[in-house]
Amino acid sequence: MFTKEQLAKWESEGFYFDDAVKSYAVDKSKEDVTESKTQNILGYMWCNKTGKSFSKGVLPFGEETIGAIFTFSKFVINKTCSISIINLETKKVVIKNRFIIKSSRVLANFKISEIFLGCENNIDKFRIDINVINETYVSSSKDLLIRDQEILKVHYVILIPLIMKTKKWVIATKSQEDWFLHKGTKYPWESNPRLNYYRFKDWALTFKRFQERYDEKKNVWKSEASINQLKKEISKMIKDGHAEKPRASKKITRFGTSITDGTLVEHKISPAELKEPIVAEIPLFDKYYFTSYVYEESKLFAEIDDFYASIANCTVRFCAKGILEYVNENEIRATITELGIYIRDGFDFVGSQSLGFWSYKEMNVSNSILSNGSYIGINNEDYKKYRADTGMGQDFYTYSTIMITYPDFNFTL
Repeated sequence: MFTKEQLAKWESEGFYFDDAVKSYAVDKSKEDVTESKTQNILGYMWCNKTGKSFSKGVLPFGEETIGAIFTFSKFVINKTCSISIINLETKKVVIKNRFIIKSSRVLANFKISEIFLGCENNIDKFRIDINVINETYVSSSKDLLIRDQEILKVHYVILIPLIMKTKKWVIATKSQEDWFLHKGTKYPWESNPRLNYYRFKDWALTFKRFQERYDEKKNVWKSEASINQLKKEISKMIKDGHAEKPRASKKITRFGTSITDGTLVEHKISPAELKEPIVAEIPLFDKYYFTSYVYEESKLFAEIDDFYASIANCTVRFCAKGILEYVNENEIRATITELGIYIRDGFDFVGSQSLGFWSYKEMNVSNSILSNGSYIGINNEDYKKYRADTGMGQDFYTYSTIMITYPDFNFTL
């Protein structure tokens, strides 16, 4: 705990404190902080390497170094300070350190990996016990408030991208970092979709199980139901100006947008989570997709890899571009000249779902509940709790690159 006078002095020296810290500081005239703890150890505050405090005491994703600002009286300058960082959930000491007190305010940095290795729960809290000469500073139970800045709160989910990076899961790591580094949303349609986020042919189809499902369903677009839907989409294109109906004076016209056009347009979608359709921004080519199939991972034997961690269950969609030919007043022939095939998926933590068992110590993940004690079971709720604590964590839709084929397929409109 610090006085308002101390905070004002430190701010004038270039240190930053958020509103939570400022609101908890006391007037020196109302409370003598030096007597509430010890005479010479005045307190500490968790911070990053530049001295900036963590909002609500929560360690945010992306910090590479963690530190603490310690405050002492002038009477212990040049004395030795011993500290112990303790996990309040397990009561274990995770870091011990010593340093010489060179001034009344000391910024000490620690290896963040040692803090992470001390995490054994979905959420862990850490405090620092301080000893100088014969004085020991220990936060009392009444001070165990996140806004007191003496308690560091660590969500295990911020370790998961580090594990993924170690395993060289490029797309999964990218997706996690994207989620953590953007302002929180509760649903993927509340943010802009990510286009060309991963390659359909050169990445997704390299996973055998996905490729086998694709081989099974790749001709679904030829079905009667699919072609009938495409006819409806062509009518919509004509209405929207993305196709022209041929006539006797102009027998050949074209339908379809540029399959690679990433222009975003507003369109009604019907998420399973909502009872009514909503308007969301989608890429123009997706507005006129005419058929799709669902890919689902095995519930019992799922292989946890880059594909599973970044996509898992998804939808493969088909869009088309081609030629309309006037035959006579009663007949128009359509020819699909380009067929676009792509993945559309939501990277989100909506609903309840188990996400595997993760171990920072082993730098590994398992889908077995029988994994040893260093593995922590993670589910959607863990990400939602992080978002509630930090305001960060953005759900979003992803689109793969579009694989284009040239079928030269004819039908009567």
